[in-house]
Formats: sequence, structure tokens, C-alpha cells
Amino acid sequence: MTSNNPLTPTPRRVILVGAMGVGKTTIGTIISEQLSWPYVDNDYEMSKMASLSMKELAKLDVPTLHALEEKYLWDVLSRPAPLVA
Repeated sequence: MTSNNPLTPTPRRVILVGAMGVGKTTIGTIISEQLSWPYVDNDYEMSKMASLSMKELAKLDVPTLHALEEKYLWDVLSRPAPLVA
């Protein structure tokens, strides 16, 4: 249900969170097409940020991966809206 109230916030970002290979890219692409918003692939962008291949990224220990994910999340949230990531 859409509100006509100007005080109702409009979502400007959709951030998909989950393990690699669970379908974030598939779902994110569909959502971005439906909303006509740009799509950012989280795993790809994190691998670029860390200068690692996707395979290397998948092999990181949990604390290192979580630190990278946090850094990436702050980066993606600072990007201009709207976007799906």
C-alpha cells in the first residue's frame, strides 16, 4: 500500500545480505529491473575493494570477511540513491 503522506519515508536503497551463492545477484537483478534502479553486485564489489578474486574472497576467515563486509556496507550506503545492492 502506497502512502500519499509526504512524511512517509520512501526507500531509496535495497541491500541484500547473505552468503555467497545464495541468489543475491539473481534477486537483486530482478528487483533493480522492476524498480528501474541501478544494481551493484555485492560480492564482485567486495572482491574489487579487497583486490581479491571471488575464490580468494570466499576463502577468507570469518572475522576478516565480516570486517570487509562492514567496510563495504558503509561504502555502498554512502553512494547516491537509489540503488539495489
